Amino acid sequence: MNKPFKIIRHYYRSYFLFFKSLVTDLPHELYKIATAVLSLIIIGGIIVHFIEADANPLYSTIEDSIYWAVVTISTTGYGDIVPKTTIGRVAAGTMMLFGIVIMSLFTASISSILVSRKIQTQRGLMNIYVKNHIVICGYFPTIRNVIQSLYKQDSHAVLVLINDYEQDTIDLLLSEFSKNNLHFVRGNFSNEVFLEKAKIKDAQSVIILPDISHDKVNSKFDEMTLMTVLTLKQIAPNAKIFTHVVDKELIPHLKRAGIDGYIISDEISGELIANFIISPGATQAVKQMVSLNASQNLKVMDIPGFYVGKTYQDLLTEFKANQNVLVMGFISKEEPIDLNALLSNDMSAIDVFIQKKFKEAGIGAEKSDQVQVTINPALSYVIQANELALVLGA
Repeated sequence: MNKPFKIIRHYYRSYFLFFKSLVTDLPHELYKIATAVLSLIIIGGIIVHFIEADANPLYSTIEDSIYWAVVTISTTGYGDIVPKTTIGRVAAGTMMLFGIVIMSLFTASISSILVSRKIQTQRGLMNIYVKNHIVICGYFPTIRNVIQSLYKQDSHAVLVLINDYEQDTIDLLLSEFSKNNLHFVRGNFSNEVFLEKAKIKDAQSVIILPDISHDKVNSKFDEMTLMTVLTLKQIAPNAKIFTHVVDKELIPHLKRAGIDGYIISDEISGELIANFIISPGATQAVKQMVSLNASQNLKVMDIPGFYVGKTYQDLLTEFKANQNVLVMGFISKEEPIDLNALLSNDMSAIDVFIQKKFKEAGIGAEKSDQVQVTINPALSYVIQANELALVLGA
């Protein structure tokens, strides 16, 4: 029932932001043309009023004369009000000619702006006017899968890409997802200027991919990722940040910076390839479970409140019977360690030393490890409040 309203709200917001940005970017020449049209309407209406008022009762008021001027300049010509005097007709003809020229200039200016905006938007040179969107920083071969997966989950999601990759490839991406709300900003995503063009302060989440835009070596990938995280924490502290890391040695630094989640390149590829021999079929099963294109895959579901206090066996049986999904475990979030609550109020030298060591180790600052996953619990496991179900199903 809420889906139609969600779609209407989505398109209303998109068009509102588009026209808002259009007005913001209107050149001064367009304002001059609009001023000229308005001046011609008022002055022409007043002049014809004084010319025709005595001989033609249709022009007896200024309001009627200005109405006639609007109809004449727009070349609509209803014919309900027409001049009778020769001078009045000459003035009307002159206004028509001026109206045609001015309206043509006005239309041409609007068309020029729209074409220019389209070209600049496709090249990633325009500011993006969106809210509650997801920003994807960097270009990596997996970017298409990331975009496809996000749109498979929510076709109305608003995504903004920031990278400096070759234009032809970006054009293909934009064309492939032209029916979705996909935007592009060209530039260095670790630079605050380009992040602000993507309205980073209004973003809900940021995904940082290793950037191959300039054939960087692996070490440069992660350096750029860390710089971007630090910049984001300054200008968009409320956005959730998820990173794809090449070198696992960067992880402690990212945790201290406060990221919400990360994956490491080839983190489990060794185990997956070995399982072809150790447990034939296990690798294929894992690939199917994590693929959004598979008929059965892993997903997270809310647990209705009345299950709190019941056992895993109760949930397993009822979810399988009613929704045909297999509950494989539970996900919960733990509160981060509050160092200030652990240390004394007077902050002695020992407290300062402990705080320093905790921060060096990333304890109390990291957020990604707050998510706890319990796989295949005992049937007697008691469901807690605020837990989510990890299920396998369609």
